[in-house]
Amino acid sequence: MVMFSHASSFARSWWNRSRKARRRDWRDLRVEALEVRVVMSASHTNPAMISEHLAVFGSRDAATGIVTGGLVPNSEVNNFSVASGEWDDPATWSDGVPDDEDNVLISTGTVVTIDSDASVSPTDPRVALRTVRVDGELEFDPHANTKLLVDTIVVQGSGVFEMGTEAEPIDSTHRARVIFADRKIGLSPAEQADFDHEQFHWDPLQFSHGLLSHGSVSIHGAHVTSFVSGQKPLNVAGSKTFDLGLPVPADWKVGDRLIISGNTGTNAAGVNQDDEVQIAGINGNVITLSAPLKYNHAKNSSYVADMNRNATFESETPGIIARRGHIMFMHSDHVEVESAGFYGLGRTDKRTVIDDVVLSEDLDDPGHITADVLLADINPSDP
Repeated sequence: MVMFSHASSFARSWWNRSRKARRRDWRDLRVEALEVRVVMSASHTNPAMISEHLAVFGSRDAATGIVTGGLVPNSEVNNFSVASGEWDDPATWSDGVPDDEDNVLISTGTVVTIDSDASVSPTDPRVALRTVRVDGELEFDPHANTKLLVDTIVVQGSGVFEMGTEAEPIDSTHRARVIFADRKIGLSPAEQADFDHEQFHWDPLQFSHGLLSHGSVSIHGAHVTSFVSGQKPLNVAGSKTFDLGLPVPADWKVGDRLIISGNTGTNAAGVNQDDEVQIAGINGNVITLSAPLKYNHAKNSSYVADMNRNATFESETPGIIARRGHIMFMHSDHVEVESAGFYGLGRTDKRTVIDDVVLSEDLDDPGHITADVLLADINPSDP
């Protein structure tokens, strides 16, 4: 299983450098140890893991293909593909082009292509789907600007999710975007409380609000040089231009967001001397910024990283951690991710208390399950 809450291609690019260069730069890298995780899989025999698998993907009837239980059972689907075709073609669907709050099924044997902005319609400026279950294939046109606004995508074992391929990535002049919808937008406090209540009963284990896949996944954006090492001291705090000391990578462009690593580590208050800036112009080795640098950066101790990618997964409300989306690739080895951006994802902050739901038998109602919410303490030595 692979879980993404934040990712970039920095690590891969760094590892591809020479062994000598890696040894030289090793002391500058800070790597956080990951917690041990139990992997959800369809082939296990652990009862708890089986219950979690069923809670997400449900149980499929081998003869009919009908899924019961899980986050997107057939009984909840109100629009499904009846033929291969474009997403915005009514003939592709059982009930016209999917609309706000729909539960959508990409049926087995069909290929549905998103070739435009599916988050709007002629009658609705914001189309936020509740769920999309992929039994067939959902693909994004690599030569168009595309967008899907959705709470939860579930890719079944038979399903294929394709946002560009190695042979045909999303081309550099276009963007493909999945935005995990904040379905609380516009709700009153009382309505939000009702929403939380309904959400808990739908998904007590809190797997939803993201991309959850047991199937095949291909995500390939246009190649972007991840980072370069500044060959000149950037001792230009307050300046809107700086000289890299080498040609600016050809795949960096005006509008890209850069991060220039600082000379200090992040302190207890979460503050460091990284500069986050935007490219306003490029001339040879010189980059002009949209705003001045805040800090000085010494030669050979700073990296300049381009954070822009054109195949992206984002949260609609990244500033509220509990409303962020997440991504889980499980069970299948058929997962390819290259030159993709994962922005504002991850629903936990290790610096704060989190809740963890545990299902147990309801002793007052035999045969039924109750959910206990456990508060996880904070480890002060590993915030």
